[in-house]
Amino acid sequence: MEDARRPDSSGSQAPGLLGVIVPPGAAGIAGLAAALAERGASALAFGVTALLLGAWSLWAGLRRRKAVADALRLSAEHRMLRESVENNPMPFAVYDDRDHLIAWNKAYEATHAEAFRRLRDRAAQGRLLYGDLVRVTAEATLPADEVAAHVAQRVRQQRVADGVGVDREYPGLGWLRVCKFATPSGAVAGFALDINELKEREAALKAQIGLTEALARQLRELADTDALTGTASRRAFMERAAAEFQRARRYGHGLTVAMLDIDDFKGVNDRHGHGVGDQVLARVAAMCMAQLRDGTDHCGRLGGEEFGILLPETELAGAQATAERLRAAIRELAFEASGRGFAVSASIGVAELNPGDESFDGLLARADMALYQAKAMGRDRVVLAAA
Repeated sequence: MEDARRPDSSGSQAPGLLGVIVPPGAAGIAGLAAALAERGASALAFGVTALLLGAWSLWAGLRRRKAVADALRLSAEHRMLRESVENNPMPFAVYDDRDHLIAWNKAYEATHAEAFRRLRDRAAQGRLLYGDLVRVTAEATLPADEVAAHVAQRVRQQRVADGVGVDREYPGLGWLRVCKFATPSGAVAGFALDINELKEREAALKAQIGLTEALARQLRELADTDALTGTASRRAFMERAAAEFQRARRYGHGLTVAMLDIDDFKGVNDRHGHGVGDQVLARVAAMCMAQLRDGTDHCGRLGGEEFGILLPETELAGAQATAERLRAAIRELAFEASGRGFAVSASIGVAELNPGDESFDGLLARADMALYQAKAMGRDRVVLAAA
């Protein structure tokens, strides 16, 4: 008998068992059975054929069962996903690559209630554009001449969809943080978080920071101001003087400083009491500040009855004239204690910045030395420090 597995001379498929060509699948098995029957094949051949046919039927049944199970699982997953999105309290929506609204939940519809009330038919037909929805809200909240620009800007932002949250305030809802991201197919999906509580906390924190800063300013002012005289405290005066010293050195500006001391102030306290002495300090300080240039010159109480007067951009001659004016004005002040009037005088030492001064302390020390000279020379006078 010719070998059944050898290819024929034409190169076509060789016959199978008993010279019968075996087609694939269940139809092939059935055809094989028929061919065997025609050729009077043995019972063994029929048994093999029946076994193959049963195996094929079993495999096909299992495959159909798996397909049905997969379909049911996918359907259940789709239903759960749809329910999760639909019942999520966060607004959620999807726009296609042409900015048509194609999916949304109840929360999103509530966020844009007026737009959906007016444009529901378009939404149902898949014809509602993002720009149409934004326009409705814009027309209700913005001046008419700002609507078009706002809508155009929002549409441009819609296509960015970079996942970065943007805080927006919606009428009747308050603040929402909107996040949008692009899908591989070109759609834009977005969701929003209610951040009203966060905004309230931010506002409360901002208010608290404002109060803290205001309190800090008040404390700073208290620390920078002498409570009795209203002049700068010693610390504040020295800080300002150091800054003016550096500025004068850097730009070559003039700078002079005067040290003023109320003459025989201890005698005022001893004769009239400390209450009267405080009045003298306050009135002398007020008179000095009234004579100085507002916002340019500075006066500070450096201790007891001693005051420092800073005169930026002032040469020695101008500082001397100012000091003489102050001395004369103090002499004119009239005081009264226990029914009797009295007056006070002041001695003033003036020094001008020179190239040898390494710091403001050196300049102030020279003015202080001039003050002591004025005291030694009989008080109630102005003395200029040596250069």
